[in-house]
Amino acid sequence: MKSIFLLFFALSAGAGICSGQLVTKKDFDAAFALQAGIGSGMAFPAAKGGLKFEGTGGLKMTFPFTRVWFLGAEVNYNRLRTENKLEIAGNDGVEAVFRQEIPSVQIPVYARVMMRNNKTSLLFGGYYARHFDGKIDRQYEEGFRREPYEPESGSAGVVAGVEQIIGRNLYVTFKVNGSLTDIAPKARFESRLYPVQASLTISYDLLRIGDCGCY
Repeated sequence: MKSIFLLFFALSAGAGICSGQLVTKKDFDAAFALQAGIGSGMAFPAAKGGLKFEGTGGLKMTFPFTRVWFLGAEVNYNRLRTENKLEIAGNDGVEAVFRQEIPSVQIPVYARVMMRNNKTSLLFGGYYARHFDGKIDRQYEEGFRREPYEPESGSAGVVAGVEQIIGRNLYVTFKVNGSLTDIAPKARFESRLYPVQASLTISYDLLRIGDCGCY
């Protein structure tokens, strides 16, 4: 009789735990992850040459509203390497080929919605990028030559992507962002530059606040 009572108590306790997990509106309050991967991009409409891949990485933050809807934010460092044929300012339509390398810190902020499989999420939102002094090589008859270059200090645009859970606290994310603002220095070029970049990253949650353990 005592054994039956203990078994009944254990089953009741387990059912209570499961029930508590099922009615939990979200699995955690906030998550902070490190991420790293590769990225590439081009600057339109005067893009010339192929894609060049660079490393990218930073910090990712996730704040759930429910088990379906999340707010995401990131702080990433990356470099844009692109080749463009640009019209030089004040030179009556003269064009030249330039190779640019622009380091930047990007801050995307987006909404994330979980699909029914509870593994795949779609994300969409916007981003701001702070650009730093980069490198530019101008093509002459004898070849490319390094010149001083200061891109516009910042740009903003839209971001969209997909994220897949591949393990506990482990994610792989593919994102594409497109700038809605011109980053070409007005004093240097008549042409405009609108970067479009893509990245593939792996992230791992180092810290979860308020984790219910039911994920």
